[in-house]
Amino acid sequence: MPPSDSSDSRRTVAASVRRWYDQHGWRRDEATGLYRDTATFSGAGSRSAGAAYYEAGSYERLNDRFPGGRYFLDAACGALAHREYLPWSAAYDARICVDISSLALSEARAKLGPHGCYVQANVVELPLADGSIDGGLSAYTVQHVNADDQLPVLREFVRVLSPGSTFVIISGVEPAIRGFLYRALRGLLRRFTYKNKSQVTDLYYFPRTPEWWRSRFAELGIAAEVQTMRLLRPNEYRLLFGSAIWPAKLLHAIEKRLPKATLLLAASAVITLRK
Repeated sequence: MPPSDSSDSRRTVAASVRRWYDQHGWRRDEATGLYRDTATFSGAGSRSAGAAYYEAGSYERLNDRFPGGRYFLDAACGALAHREYLPWSAAYDARICVDISSLALSEARAKLGPHGCYVQANVVELPLADGSIDGGLSAYTVQHVNADDQLPVLREFVRVLSPGSTFVIISGVEPAIRGFLYRALRGLLRRFTYKNKSQVTDLYYFPRTPEWWRSRFAELGIAAEVQTMRLLRPNEYRLLFGSAIWPAKLLHAIEKRLPKATLLLAASAVITLRK
């Protein structure tokens, strides 16, 4: 979808994303027991043990980026569908879960209990004081925000972060080379994707290039490091390697050793910003 300057369009996008997650994404798939979002997008839903291992390992690499403090912000927390997400706030007094979906917050509460604070809000306008957060994360959020609101969302993350703290963003990215290859192989890849992939057409998605991320934080005067999160999407992994585990270990080693050079082909990026 193209960017739009219309405030009505922005509200429409937010409402459509909330509806998608309330009515589809954070509901369980009867056949697998997984959240439908998880079954559609994640390694766990790919029917490939290798893809699941590959994804889980990429999340575990982030464990040392959250040193602790008072408040950890989980911006657009979702249902906390991956167990690897839970340790990130362990060293903080509380995890503030903000999401536009009421169902997401209900599911997050079931996992976190009293360690969490649950706030239904749009990340474009976080109901938090300046400098009130000691660390945090936003996973796969900005890509579903109206294109014209993506920079304001980054400003919000910077605004609420306390000086000296770190915030991590995970996002799908689309470098030019990857975009060309994906379009060429799209028909084939659909055969290796969860059966309800057609539902994805109703979910707004506007990924950016690694260059966009670097230049936006430069505009904001914030030090930010853009690195590869994963080179492959789950269905790509399954197409290339089936359920084999060893390619995941090799990919982890390459991504860890060459986190910036591999951005040319990355499927997702991790952006670490420090205020």
